[in-house]
Amino acid sequence: MKHKGGFMDRKLVEVSKIFETSLLDSLFKNNENYKLFILQKSWENIAGSLLAKESFVLKFVNSVLFIQVTNSVWKNQLHMLKKDLLSKINALPYNFNFTDLRFVVGSNFVKRKPFLSIDKVNKNNNLLKNIHSADLDEKEKNQILRWIDSHIKNDDLKEPFKDFMLGLFKIRKGELLSSYTPCFLCSALCPPSKKICVLCENVLERKKKHAIVIILKKKPHLNYNEVNEIFPCSFESFSDARNMLISRYKDKIFKNHDTVDEKKFLLSLLIHKPLQNISDFEVNNALKYIPRSKF
Repeated sequence: MKHKGGFMDRKLVEVSKIFETSLLDSLFKNNENYKLFILQKSWENIAGSLLAKESFVLKFVNSVLFIQVTNSVWKNQLHMLKKDLLSKINALPYNFNFTDLRFVVGSNFVKRKPFLSIDKVNKNNNLLKNIHSADLDEKEKNQILRWIDSHIKNDDLKEPFKDFMLGLFKIRKGELLSSYTPCFLCSALCPPSKKICVLCENVLERKKKHAIVIILKKKPHLNYNEVNEIFPCSFESFSDARNMLISRYKDKIFKNHDTVDEKKFLLSLLIHKPLQNISDFEVNNALKYIPRSKF
């Protein structure tokens, strides 16, 4: 049967039931961080307000739940209620099936927030938000405006340049307020966790790959461990440099611009065999299936 709008007649279901039967089961009920969060939030209702002030759900390992307690007196009290607490926990509608409760005394009792995989993203977003929300005071604004008046003679450019400079200095001030520090190489500001800015990291990485390419051009048969002894580098840098050379010589073969020595070089890169031990016959036989252009 169809409604006037042309849609099939469907049975209405409450949103809460859809959430409970599908999303909650698939996403949350099997998520350990979410389970720990639920246990921590439910602990006061399970243990009572008095005991909850002196204890805290610490973690769980497989089917064992660990409760942190402020001292041995409260530990003994909770131990006497262990069976009742365990049944209340397993009665929660979150697929809990704990078989044991263990109580540990913590000298520094701290309620730990549950960790979520998105916490790092939120932290970075908050950092960027703080950086872009910094405001310049009147003195700082006036200094920028005076500089613009003295250096920008075209009146049509003054307004857009003013907006650009104010925005730029707001970000700069926000970075300083967020504990950004100068890059060791170029003095650009870096996040607190870094000592070198992204641009300098990229430059250093390119220089590393270039150094590896020079080594492989002299001895193309070397593997990662052998190159790493000559020039310490990551496997990723070595692999990128080697693949770059392989692609370069394959491209020469495809365009019919290759020589016998270049084909030997390519084979040495591929099989890690010294150049002097590779014969012309071996080269032609091994590389005969590499595609070539007909033009």
